[in-house]
Amino acid sequence: MSELDSLSDLLDVLKTVNADDLKDALKLVTELKQRDLSKKEDIKVPEIKEEPKVYLNKEYVYEGRQDCYIYQDNRTKAKNYYINIWDSKTQRRYKQSLKTTKREIAISEAMNIYAEMKGRIKEGRKLNSITSKDLVREYQNLRRKDISEATHVGLTLRSFNALCDRIRYWEWYMEELGYTNTRLENIPREIGIGFGNWIKAREKKAAVGTPRKNRTINAIIGAVKKMYHDIGVEENYVKVDEIPKFKYLKVPRETEFAKDVLTADEYTAVTNYMKYKWVHEKGITKNAYLKRRIYALTFTIHYYTGCRNKELLGIKWSDISMPRHNNKDDVQKVNRRILIPAENSKTGKSRIIIAPIGKQLDRLKKWYTEFGYYVKEDSNDYVFLKTTKLSIGTNTPQTQKSMSDNLEMVLAGADKEGYIVLGDRRISNYSARHHYITEALLRGVDIYDISLNCGVDIGYIQSTYSHVTSDMRGQGITKNLGAHKLVINDEVREFNRNQERTIGN
Repeated sequence: MSELDSLSDLLDVLKTVNADDLKDALKLVTELKQRDLSKKEDIKVPEIKEEPKVYLNKEYVYEGRQDCYIYQDNRTKAKNYYINIWDSKTQRRYKQSLKTTKREIAISEAMNIYAEMKGRIKEGRKLNSITSKDLVREYQNLRRKDISEATHVGLTLRSFNALCDRIRYWEWYMEELGYTNTRLENIPREIGIGFGNWIKAREKKAAVGTPRKNRTINAIIGAVKKMYHDIGVEENYVKVDEIPKFKYLKVPRETEFAKDVLTADEYTAVTNYMKYKWVHEKGITKNAYLKRRIYALTFTIHYYTGCRNKELLGIKWSDISMPRHNNKDDVQKVNRRILIPAENSKTGKSRIIIAPIGKQLDRLKKWYTEFGYYVKEDSNDYVFLKTTKLSIGTNTPQTQKSMSDNLEMVLAGADKEGYIVLGDRRISNYSARHHYITEALLRGVDIYDISLNCGVDIGYIQSTYSHVTSDMRGQGITKNLGAHKLVINDEVREFNRNQERTIGN
């Protein structure tokens, strides 16, 4: 149809249309056009910025294989080549800089890396290896999940910190040998042999001039070996035959004291120094005087109970009671029955201790009262509290650090004033436990009773304190404090029999 014919038909149609209808139709068309224009003005079209090309000169390393290619990173100034490997089995990608802008060198280096990575994949190991520094961090993160206040349920915070201190030696050793940034599988195995002697040659920050004991060094080596197994092998970073070779240092067969010990006379001298000199030192405030009074009693109770440090500080007033087998004897009246619950015991087993600490506990209540704290017996309040103005009423237990600081101050003062001759000995809080066991043996208390009271194996006492038992037999020392011993026999054995019945049921 021609344009003239179309126009003629349109005119014929218009002849039949009313003029008003035509006007309304044109008006409607105009309104619709204006509405469409206004909608287009409201819509803001985002500006499309063309992203820079990241993969420059991408090239597959092997023809026909698309799991490995090299490329230049266009976002960097140097434009170094990178390798990109895809492992379809693990659905993981491995990237590494080839540190060159030369194509030929990049291809050669990529082939070597690809062959090595494929070997790792075939052996079931991870593509991304780690350094010794990474190994230490990953192991710390792994063991941090095990931290628990409950004994034998997890790792206590103190044990975790001790573990971190041990494995850090390996990080320092690698740094000194220049292997800080070396991947685990590339560290020579032979360097582990000299690790123990390297530790022994390092100067101690504490107790300068005192060499580390071989047993302590072997504990560090054992921690590092376990770290390699738990992270390196279990997480598929290395194979067992890639773990460094370690050589333990020789230790004497006979178990020795871990710390020095005060004799009975020295213990008495130290308590006299605290009682007559230290607490009455000129220039101290009333609060300092009360704190010293409280620590002096804490020191005495520690030596009378033989508790481990953590066990002592975890004792609550509800854990203390009168012995069931008390008699009218004055010696017996001062005895107290102390429950060490499983959650506060190193062995994870509850036990009781019988100790002559009645008078000390009464005096402790007195000094607490002057401090503004009133003891509620049978309560869950801790016996040994943190004695600061802000914490005295918050039931916050004393810290081992505070105990150590006080002990160091007391011993230094007693040595200076001539009460004791300390020499090069290092007396710690834990020395109280050694003192307790030693003196009990010298008094002739049965090893079985000591074992029950202290929560330690008889075999350990026999091996560690063999020299004490030999002296005891040779000198024929009489048994002192017999009444105290009898109470231990009755109370502790009954407690353990009840425990066995409970477990049996």
